[in-house]
Amino acid sequence: APDYVAAASVGSDFSHPAWKGAQLAAITDKPVAPGETAWMNFAFMAPSVNGNHLGEFTFLANGQDVEGAVLTLPVEVIGGTMAGGSAPRYGGETPVVYIAEEPMLRVGVLIVDEETDWEVRITSSQSAFELRDIDNILISEQAVGDIVTAYYDAGLYFYDTGTGLISTPKALRFIPKTENAVMTVTNFDWRETRGSSLAYNTYRNILELRYNEAKDRTWLINELPMEYYLRGLAETLNSSPMEYQKALLTAARTFAYFHFTHGTKRAEEFMTLVSSSHDQVYKGYGQEELSPNITAAVEATRGQIVTYENEVAITSYFSRSDGSTRNWSDVYWGERAYSIAVPVPCDIGKTMWGHGVGMSASGALCMADEGETWDGILNHFYTGIDILPWWK
Repeated sequence: APDYVAAASVGSDFSHPAWKGAQLAAITDKPVAPGETAWMNFAFMAPSVNGNHLGEFTFLANGQDVEGAVLTLPVEVIGGTMAGGSAPRYGGETPVVYIAEEPMLRVGVLIVDEETDWEVRITSSQSAFELRDIDNILISEQAVGDIVTAYYDAGLYFYDTGTGLISTPKALRFIPKTENAVMTVTNFDWRETRGSSLAYNTYRNILELRYNEAKDRTWLINELPMEYYLRGLAETLNSSPMEYQKALLTAARTFAYFHFTHGTKRAEEFMTLVSSSHDQVYKGYGQEELSPNITAAVEATRGQIVTYENEVAITSYFSRSDGSTRNWSDVYWGERAYSIAVPVPCDIGKTMWGHGVGMSASGALCMADEGETWDGILNHFYTGIDILPWWK
């Protein structure tokens, strides 16, 4: 397979423990054809001396320089040593260099079908909001409490802001004027259609009505920052041990980020993930309200990502093992060196529940009950990993 590498000079001021000599990152597991996009994530350390520094990183393909492919990275260091002298760093520690901005996830929360009579009715009790089309053209401005009805039919999006039905060929976006305010889908209620005790019909930030030809269906997509998405996950109970919550949410963050950066899992339907157990169970703001401890665990691990050889890992997890997890290659195509079978003593004698790859939730919960830390749990289930701060 082709070998694509990002490299820097040996002994660089930016050297990071994850580098292999001068190699920052590499793609060796799949071919990249001309015109295709390849993603490489890498870490670097800030130089120790105060002032402005310029790192230069080159790209190689099959061992040869790629003409013109040079990344220059300016970094200003403060709080380090003075040139020719020394000074303490903030708190005596090296400043953290973040690799990426917090991503905006697109989560499919509702297929618009007979459950909602083939339409959505959207409002906000927290913020005024705008209705815009997919090209960001403003259609209308709505006050707090206004309800807009919308649906898709035969190539057109129809909407009614209170003045009658109008159509457009472009998908619709409902955008709160207060960032990350809560939007409500008033005609979607889990108590009525899914036997739940709560409605689970509230979501932070943007809602988008979008039809896709790939599956011939219309989704309501929730677009929101990663850390708010994690607050709305229903993958564990609010009462579970904090170290277990932190381990699980770091795995969930990494799983979501992998699919955000690779953009292939749900791309044909214009989203990153769906809100069901096909990806990760997400119930939006209603779940966040119920789970203050989950929110605390999210904040305690904010931006932390599981990596292997400086690449984002696929941190699969499942409900329960039978005393051992499974190798990636036993269940899926190919291999993942960090996802190999490990013993789970707490699960011995139990029946496997799930695919068996990665972290056993019941095993991780047991380890937390026995006093293991969240990073210790992750290092047990994912072999040879690093946990790095990816964004603020």
